[in-house]
Amino acid sequence: MNYKDIKTYADFVEFYSINKVLCNDIIEETGVENWELANGDLYEYLDEDGEFITREEYEDGFQDHDYTEQPVEVYQWYIIRESDAQNIIYNTEDEILMYNEKLNLYVWGITHYGTNWDNVPISLS
Repeated sequence: MNYKDIKTYADFVEFYSINKVLCNDIIEETGVENWELANGDLYEYLDEDGEFITREEYEDGFQDHDYTEQPVEVYQWYIIRESDAQNIIYNTEDEILMYNEKLNLYVWGITHYGTNWDNVPISLS
């Protein structure tokens, strides 16, 4: 497989040999205040018509328009290696990645639920 062949989450995980351990309660159990956002965004931004806009568009226009922000729903958290985190940071903009300095640990936030990773497209930068 070549980089240009990556279309889905499954392709991405296979291409980079990402090792992951499901740990859904880790953020809450260790305290959300102990985690920093390393990649992605924890909010989605919408214009007056409910259409998605970028964070930049939101910040530029929220005072003059009825723009809203809403939290992104993360359904699963996976502990991943630092090298895997770097691949996510380098290759994506939207994937949620959190880092805990005290634990020296990265977790990947998955925002889709109930769908086989072979069928979920991934957006690469």
